[in-house]
Amino acid sequence: MVETHDRIVGKTWRDAKKLCDVRIADARSSLQETLRSFKDLGAALLEAKGEGASLDDATETACGWTRLESMVATAAELTDTMAADALAHVVHGYHRFRRYAPRMLRVFDIRNAPVAAPLMKAAKIIAENQVDAPRQTTFLRRTSKWHRHLNAQQPGDNRLWEVAVLFQIREAFRSGDIWLTHSRRYADLKQALVPIPILPN
Repeated sequence: MVETHDRIVGKTWRDAKKLCDVRIADARSSLQETLRSFKDLGAALLEAKGEGASLDDATETACGWTRLESMVATAAELTDTMAADALAHVVHGYHRFRRYAPRMLRVFDIRNAPVAAPLMKAAKIIAENQVDAPRQTTFLRRTSKWHRHLNAQQPGDNRLWEVAVLFQIREAFRSGDIWLTHSRRYADLKQALVPIPILPN
């Protein structure tokens, strides 16, 4: 089941990356049109300023105030789209994880190094469906991009938080911060290390 989890995390990430790329590609034509509109407006304002003419009249002639409001709104949307990363879309894979993740976390005897204790605490919340438990993010690095996306979530919507936990579980298995007892592939790495023999001086 851990192998299945690894594959699902990978597929969720690839799907999110593909969706992000498609939305950015779709936004490019709108971006070019918006930039041209602002260029034309800017040129008209600079010309009016140079001639001592009314900037208000120049704005009305170039695009009009209603059109300018629409351009600003479009520019804001495009800024968000172009700055987005794949993490903005991984929540779409939430339904995949809910099919097996709580049961996996309950059944497996997962052990952890001290560094992974916050992650295991978060995993326990998912395994036991602790609805009222606080969703801490101490299992993430301070510089993690997850924080920005989690902070933008609606209060009470914990789907992205659960996805973040399950993504980190995969990374922790890979790094050896967590492991399974009686497992060859996901065993404690320290048990697999061969001690270096003490050589005579």
